[in-house]
Amino acid sequence: MTRFFDRLGGASSTLPRPAVCDAWTADDRRFGDEWPALAGDAVLGRWPDELETEAATSLAITFGDDAAWDDLAGVPAVVQGIAERARLQPLDREILRHLPHLQHVCHRPRLHLRVDEERVPGLTCAPDPRPCGRRPRVAPRRLGAPDAPQHPALSVLARLIEDEWNLYENRVAARLVDHLLAYVARRLTELHKVERSLRAHKENVDEGTTSFWRARRIMTLWAGALDSKIEDDLRATRQQIEHARRELQALLDAPLYQQVPRRVSVALSLQPTNILVNDAHYRKVAALWRAWVKLGHRRQETHEQRAARRQLEARAWDRFVLHLVIRAFSSLSWSATCTRAGWTLSRDGHSTVDLTRDDQGVIVLPAAEGAALRLLPLCASFAEEDGPGLLAQLRSWDRLGALVAVYVHSPVERVGVDVGAEAVQIPLERLDPDRASGWILAERAALLGCSPWAIDSEERMTRMLNGWIHRTTVPRYPAHEKVRDLADPPGDLAMAPLRRHPPRGAAGSHSERA
Repeated sequence: MTRFFDRLGGASSTLPRPAVCDAWTADDRRFGDEWPALAGDAVLGRWPDELETEAATSLAITFGDDAAWDDLAGVPAVVQGIAERARLQPLDREILRHLPHLQHVCHRPRLHLRVDEERVPGLTCAPDPRPCGRRPRVAPRRLGAPDAPQHPALSVLARLIEDEWNLYENRVAARLVDHLLAYVARRLTELHKVERSLRAHKENVDEGTTSFWRARRIMTLWAGALDSKIEDDLRATRQQIEHARRELQALLDAPLYQQVPRRVSVALSLQPTNILVNDAHYRKVAALWRAWVKLGHRRQETHEQRAARRQLEARAWDRFVLHLVIRAFSSLSWSATCTRAGWTLSRDGHSTVDLTRDDQGVIVLPAAEGAALRLLPLCASFAEEDGPGLLAQLRSWDRLGALVAVYVHSPVERVGVDVGAEAVQIPLERLDPDRASGWILAERAALLGCSPWAIDSEERMTRMLNGWIHRTTVPRYPAHEKVRDLADPPGDLAMAPLRRHPPRGAAGSHSERA
C-alpha cells in the first residue's frame, strides 16, 4: 500500500483532497499532478514547463550537489547562457539553410507510376465517376464472346495507371515538416522568455532610478549575464525564426503533405535509398532530418523515465531555492562557517543563525529566541484559478509557524487588452494583501514566486529574509538583559559594592555614587 508523506512532517495512508503539487511524497518519491488514478481537481497546481525546469537543472549541474558557500554566493541564480540563447542555434542555421530544398520537395515531389489491372464496367452511358488517376489508360479488352451482343452489365479488364505519393522519401519530408514546426514553436517560446527577462531588467532599472542601491544591485546581478549586443541578436534571431515558422506552416497546404497519410511514421535512422542519396533536393532534406535527430529530437519517455526525470527536476529546484537564500544572505553582508548540518551565519550586531536543510529539501532558519523560519521549495506552477484553494492551504499551514512556500513563477508579463491599455498578470501572493510575498512574517505561512528567468527573484528573496532577520536576530530596543542571580548575596547591603540609587527627579533625594 502506498504511503504518502507530507514534506513538512506527518504521514498518511490517503492523499488529502486537494493536495498541493510537490508538497507530498509517495514511497519517498516526489510527485506533482501525474500520480496514477489521480483526478485533475485533486491537486492544486501543475508541474512547471520544460524551460523552467531545464533552467533550474542546468544551474544544478553547473555547481553540483556539494557546492561551497562562496561558489554559490559569487554567481547570480539566473538562467545560464541567456546571451547565447538569444543567438541562432546550430539547428536554427540548418533549418534556414535547407528550408528551400524542403519546399521544393513538398511542391514538386518525386512520384512513381503504379500500374494495376482492374475489372471495370464494359459499356455505360453514365459519366465515369472515378478520378482521373484511376481511369483506364489502355483500351479495354471485352471478356464476352466476339459475336455476343453488347450489354451494359458486361465487365472488362482494364489497365489503370496512377501516381504513387506515399513513397518512403515523401513520408520523410512530410514528417520532417511536423517535427520542425514543433521545434520552432519551442524555440520561439524560449526567445519570448528571454525577451520578457530583458523587459523586466529595463523596468527594474527604470524603477531603480529613485533608489541608487536597488539599481546598483540589479546592474550587478546582470553584469555577467548580458552583453551589449543581446538585444540586436534577439531581434534578428526572432525575425528569422518567425519567418521559418511561416514558411513551414505554408507547407501544410502543399500537395505532398496533403497526399501523405498523417498517421504514417518514419524511423529516426533513415534508409539510404537512391532518391535520398542521388537527388539534389532530397539529399538536403535527409541532411536536415539528421540534424533534427541530433539537435532537436526529444525522445519519448517511459513512465519510469518520466518519474526519474521529475525527481531530478525537483531536487534541482530545491538547490535553486538554496542558491537564492545564499545569495540573499551574502548580499546582506552575512558571513558563513561550514558545519556538519549546514552553515552558521554571523554578522556584527546580530545573533547567529544556523542554516540547515532536511532530507525533504526544506530550508530551516532557527533564530536565537526559537522562532524558526522554514522555506518549502515547491516545484510547481499555479494558475489564478488555484488561488482560493491555495489560500485555504495557507491558513492550514499557519499553525506551523513562519513558513514560506517558494513556487515557480515566471516573470510578470504585460499584455495588451486593447489599444493603449495594458493588463498585468498579478502574482498569486497578491491575492491576499496580508500575505504579500512574506515580507512580514507574523508566524504565518506565505507564498513567494521565483524563477531562474525572473530578474527580481533574488531581490524578492533578499527583502523577505531581511524582514525576518530584523524581527528575530536584531536585539530589542531598548535593550533588555537579564542579570543572573548572585550565588551568595551579601546580607548587609550597606557593605555591598552596589548601592541602590533613587530614581532621578525624585523630591528630597540625592544621587549617591557607588
